[in-house]
Amino acid sequence: MKSDTDIDNKSDNTLSLDLFYSNVENLDRACSTVIENSTAIFLPHKRLDKSSVQKKFYEQNQILEIKSDLFSKIEIRGRLLCQTHKDILEVLLTSPKTYNEERKTFSVKITAYSILKRLGKATTNKKWLSQKLAEIAECRIKIEFKNNSKESYSFNFGFIETIIQRDAKEYLIRFLPTYSHFMAKNEMIDYSNYVENILQIKNPFISSIVRYMLTHKGNNSQISIDNLIKKLNFKNLISKEQLKDNITELKREKTQQMLEEKFGIILTNKKQTITYNSTSFKQIIQPKLDI
Repeated sequence: MKSDTDIDNKSDNTLSLDLFYSNVENLDRACSTVIENSTAIFLPHKRLDKSSVQKKFYEQNQILEIKSDLFSKIEIRGRLLCQTHKDILEVLLTSPKTYNEERKTFSVKITAYSILKRLGKATTNKKWLSQKLAEIAECRIKIEFKNNSKESYSFNFGFIETIIQRDAKEYLIRFLPTYSHFMAKNEMIDYSNYVENILQIKNPFISSIVRYMLTHKGNNSQISIDNLIKKLNFKNLISKEQLKDNITELKREKTQQMLEEKFGIILTNKKQTITYNSTSFKQIIQPKLDI
């Protein structure tokens, strides 16, 4: 996993054209970055409107600090995102991408029908989809870190730049150059073979756990439930009652059967440790920082 000093030691938030070209193949394969799956940028909720964390967010001028052992500070600004938004992003990132060399970014042209069908939603629910895409576009992430010389830096990025919609049927979604930069400068993950199964998970806590475990090699990778909850800052993001219910759901026999069959994830050590053995193709993609 990349450390906080690895995200980028330059204050400049742009890619050179040569560096962009050298990473296109990686960007084309990537479903996410290790950082996105290893932190609570996407909160373990399906809906945020009734959550206590949403109330806290508005009380703090639409800024939420996420604790992380990877960085000095992570802030979510403008709009909170949850696992539903992450589902949509994974649908987009596993769809054909078109690259723009002038802006050094990529776009996805896709129908509303295709997105909704992959999400398991009613294909007529286009208004809901448009709202969720707009919410993703409203979110900004600010990461503060120190480089190898202990100098402080910050990197501020968003996900979607523009959403062009035709007759509520087809979208042209252009991603922000800062997101291309963020992806290209950090470890990415290709777990496209797992995405359809992740999209079928109904519990956002379970989705978060699966996405976190996919950042590991999958050769008997282990972490205790308590340590994972601490690492992802869940005690500050989910109520005590919800957290208890989610852990109970994780330990249910039916959930365990699904996780083992589809992801190679089981509970060991008297159901206190999450153990992951890769069952399908998945690869951590190292960024190409030199040309």
